[in-house]
Amino acid sequence: MAGIAVENAVFGGSKRFSAQVIAWCTYTAPEVAHVGLYERDIAARGLESDTYSVQLKHNDRAICEGAADEGGFVKIHCRKGTDEILGATICSEHAGESISELTVAIQSHIGLGALGRTIHPYPTVAEAIQGCGIGYNRTQSGPGVELPSRISRRRRDCLLDGWNSVARAGGRRWKTTAARSSRSSWAR
Repeated sequence: MAGIAVENAVFGGSKRFSAQVIAWCTYTAPEVAHVGLYERDIAARGLESDTYSVQLKHNDRAICEGAADEGGFVKIHCRKGTDEILGATICSEHAGESISELTVAIQSHIGLGALGRTIHPYPTVAEAIQGCGIGYNRTQSGPGVELPSRISRRRRDCLLDGWNSVARAGGRRWKTTAARSSRSSWAR
């Protein structure tokens, strides 16, 4: 903010900043970080929103560090029907380090869908942000995948059956709790 003020004063600029892109973090155990609008602010402005959240009890890094049972989460609010991020809250051990990704996304108008398609290092708590993006992307995909007609019918059925079973399961890392706990037991 000071850089914008100096640039405007010295060079006669007219740049502005938005209070929406000022992130904050409370350094408690677990940390709580936020950027953008809260749900009540969105409602007060007369906007409609969709909320995507991921509980950290399903996050492999949180499981490995023993923080999965602390009730951590990532919650991202988007303008209804779009991937425009209006606000986000993270409650986890390293929330202050993870909120910057969402701050840059809001400031640079990068949608939640793009964050869902971005490869995140494994295992990190930031994968929960990717999980919210994947949740958004699932709402945008149709009921199935279309394959070219030149593929044989038998092969097309096998490919579609495999793809649809993955889509129904919700992806590799974000399956139901029962399936998740049996698969992630090797990481403990």
